[in-house]
Amino acid sequence: MAAFQAQVAFLKTVGAQDVVVAELAGAVNQIRTVPVLTGRPVFNEPQWYLLTRSLNEAGQYAHEQGMQLSYHPHVGTGVMTYAEAGRLMDATNPAYVGLCLDTAHLHYGSALAQRDAGHDAADGQRALVEFTRRYAGRITHVHLKNVRGAVLAPAVDQDFSFYQAILQGIFTVPGDPEGSLDLRPVLQILQQVGYHRWMVIEAEQDPAKANPLQSARTARAFLRQHLGW
Repeated sequence: MAAFQAQVAFLKTVGAQDVVVAELAGAVNQIRTVPVLTGRPVFNEPQWYLLTRSLNEAGQYAHEQGMQLSYHPHVGTGVMTYAEAGRLMDATNPAYVGLCLDTAHLHYGSALAQRDAGHDAADGQRALVEFTRRYAGRITHVHLKNVRGAVLAPAVDQDFSFYQAILQGIFTVPGDPEGSLDLRPVLQILQQVGYHRWMVIEAEQDPAKANPLQSARTARAFLRQHLGW
């Protein structure tokens, strides 16, 4: 908790009002040789209890300091699927713990479970929209990006590491026709609930293959077209 308090103090000195967190104990997303979907940690009941209790405490402290804590589900961690992110939201205090909705990480992170359940790409799209709608009131930060379906399939079937997936171009920006997710319903839900906080556009791809300036322009055009700004 002391380390978190020190980080909050630093963020306040630079004028930040948001602190985005993730539980990285045992995370494998930064290990280049470990399969990111099957090698990641799976929390047991005591670990879930400790995580959610600690998040409530950290979120309350952030709130007392005038800041918003948002939890970021991330591929390669113990909270990466829709089910896990939902469990975390259901077990934490809405007054103190918000959700960082990362459209691509949740979709990728849930892909193995969905494949094993016999679901297809359309089911993955519906899962994103349903999750966004269910937890719309908890969303306090957004990372908006897309997933290349042509890369997602081998990433799941061949058990890629996160490093492999990134190099192959698993992620892309909103507005890229190679993206397999329709992000318009997500934006519509956010508008319906009056979302007014940060929306971060992420490319998260190899700049040698995807020109950063062009990616930024593509994403900007997408937002202008569908949000009007």
